[in-house]
Amino acid sequence: MMRKFLILLGFSLTVLVVIVGLAEVVFRVEANLNKVVETRSCRRQSQRYHHELVPNTTCRSRYPEWDRTFTVNNLGFRDEPMTIEKPEGTFRILLVGDSFMEGESVNLDQTAAQTLERELTETMGESIEVVNMGVMSYSPIIYQRVIEDKGLPLDPDLVIVAVDMSDFQNDYSYAKDLDESGNFRNILFQQKMGQPHVVLPGVNAGIKFWLRSHSVLYSEVADRTKQLIRKMRYIPEPTVFKINDPASDPHFATRSEDNVHREEMWHPFGNSLIAINKLMEKAKVPWIAVTYPYGHQVRGDEWSKGRLKNGFESVRVYLMTAADLLVSFGKDNGFRVINLAPVFQKEAEYQSNLLYYPMDGHFTPLGHKVFAEALKEEISDYITHDR
Repeated sequence: MMRKFLILLGFSLTVLVVIVGLAEVVFRVEANLNKVVETRSCRRQSQRYHHELVPNTTCRSRYPEWDRTFTVNNLGFRDEPMTIEKPEGTFRILLVGDSFMEGESVNLDQTAAQTLERELTETMGESIEVVNMGVMSYSPIIYQRVIEDKGLPLDPDLVIVAVDMSDFQNDYSYAKDLDESGNFRNILFQQKMGQPHVVLPGVNAGIKFWLRSHSVLYSEVADRTKQLIRKMRYIPEPTVFKINDPASDPHFATRSEDNVHREEMWHPFGNSLIAINKLMEKAKVPWIAVTYPYGHQVRGDEWSKGRLKNGFESVRVYLMTAADLLVSFGKDNGFRVINLAPVFQKEAEYQSNLLYYPMDGHFTPLGHKVFAEALKEEISDYITHDR
């Protein structure tokens, strides 16, 4: 009897090991297919700009929601190769911004800059050049330096500064990171892990570390178990920042009206925009600021997965108070701010396709197109008047 039991036990354990082994193989293959490939080799640190793109480099950007070729031109922009000298008869526009304008999540010809260039050229019937000067995680304090050092030598006829909702927090952090000479002290990206943290019970920490390091199956099961525990205990998903912390939360200005009214958020941010205005007045180059919403400010099903991991409620549409205040701030300080939030919200009403990626949250190709078409209507008069 005991012998039969041992044989059955051995057989059952063998089957279990085979099943676990096959599951491990399947998860490893899936993980390899979905492996994230970042554009780090196309980027470098900078004391002047905190970080910048490396000229004449090509990288691959692969995430669960896209797989793109990322090319940096000879001047260090995500754009086609170009000359510093402006071609004769060309109206040159600089589009300055952060990752939304850089457009890592779309093909080069789908970026807001290239889409705007095509739209304007077709409409105006003249040679229009829109230079994509967007770089991930830039904000006004860096925009000002980029325009002065890299933009004005290109002899622009118009400069457009795309102000992102994260720019409030970014400028707040960047301003604290400058030394006496104006260089960045901490030129590495550093973010603190937020709380709360869910720990799987009943397993030694050393064993869990070994399993997570060597088993894709364990990592997948552990992560899904943690998600289940969070849902049962009503614990929000963890983030790579502290929610409502102005020093680390990039979405700080979009969480509540109280946040965006906090005076300390406007000092570095507002001063940076005023500095840009003074720079452009001195250079005698017209410029405008344009701001746009995030997915959770447009429609309940936009940025549906990523918003939960960043501490936002599902379905809820958040206010664009920051954009409204920015328009007023521009009027008070002598420069124009275009708020594209109403355009995006109206477009989302009848669009079946998403304007933002569900997980990542950046513009989809359609989002870039909506941005470019809306901006085209706003700046056509600048081109006609200048000519």
